[in-house]
Amino acid sequence: MKKLILVANVSKEHIRKFYIPFIKLMQEKGWTVDVACRMDVPVPEADHAYDLPCDRNPFRGGISKSVKILKGILQENRYDLLVCSTVVGSMVARLAADPFREEGLKVIYLNHGLHFFPGASAARWAMGYPMEKYLASKTDVMITINETDRSTAQKYLDISIVEKCHGMGVNLSRFRDAAPSDEERIAQRKALGIAPDDFVLSYVAEIIDNKNQIILLNAFEIIRKSIPNAKLMLIGPEHDGGALRKVIEQKDLQGAVLLLGWRNDVPMLLHLADVYVASSKSEGQGLNLIEAMACDVPVIATKNRGHQETVKHELNGFLVGINDSKVMADYILRLHSDAVLRKKLTEQAQLDIEKFGTEAAINELTEMVIRHA
Repeated sequence: MKKLILVANVSKEHIRKFYIPFIKLMQEKGWTVDVACRMDVPVPEADHAYDLPCDRNPFRGGISKSVKILKGILQENRYDLLVCSTVVGSMVARLAADPFREEGLKVIYLNHGLHFFPGASAARWAMGYPMEKYLASKTDVMITINETDRSTAQKYLDISIVEKCHGMGVNLSRFRDAAPSDEERIAQRKALGIAPDDFVLSYVAEIIDNKNQIILLNAFEIIRKSIPNAKLMLIGPEHDGGALRKVIEQKDLQGAVLLLGWRNDVPMLLHLADVYVASSKSEGQGLNLIEAMACDVPVIATKNRGHQETVKHELNGFLVGINDSKVMADYILRLHSDAVLRKKLTEQAQLDIEKFGTEAAINELTEMVIRHA
């Protein structure tokens, strides 16, 4: 039986959130699968789980100690394959694994979004490029989740094999099956203070600078002049110290912009929207777009490397410049007035997202990993 160890940063937000289907499928194919990360929650699906003391922030310490512990784990278990992801997890993994590659250990780096890429700031390049350049020599295979990162890695990193997959997959049924009846939709909207005929925009993302919700407020301010019964639902925790709330007050949009915070009923909330608007400056993939598409909600998104993997402009949604609130407002108004267009976009989107479904994506990734083992 071949042996694999999966190394990431933390178990709750990384292993449990993305990798459980991968672990199970590799086991079904005859592999022993162990996990090493900071065990903030258990991972009983793994054959063995090892705790590492690394922090999510690479500058807070724990790196050298984690490398030492992981070297001991690799020495004891003699794995055939190491798969790593996340900034800290992949750093620890590749530093620890390098001496064992001479003995046949293969190292596969699954990158969920490069810190540096064409158009990124000088600061992002200064922070991300030197580290990835150094660790590239300790990497046998790199797998990215978007075409921009694949081509960037091929150009700037000395890794012999760089491929692209469709990510870790989205449970499409979870979102499709949450569709409410007409009566339920009215009741669910009412509970949030939304009238049956209100025109609702939504966005699921933590409130931070990169998610760029300010462009949505600017676009929303424009469309409210033509659609006075418009509402904007912002779903996600606030990490901006109240800055966005102040802008909402300055624009006199209280009551029209709903800050819903963290929610565990996102599929239901997405079904309450008429249009999904995504404004982030940078994404590795943009899973929230796939989730909205699964709920039959037409999508307007800013043009970044992750969003462009999902949204095909004017075919299954619309793409706009990162700070172009005027164009975003124009597309919102267009969708508001054209039911035929909304239907056309959502029908095409349902077809296009199948490759991002959990089963399809994990099968693709598993086959790719085994091929390079």
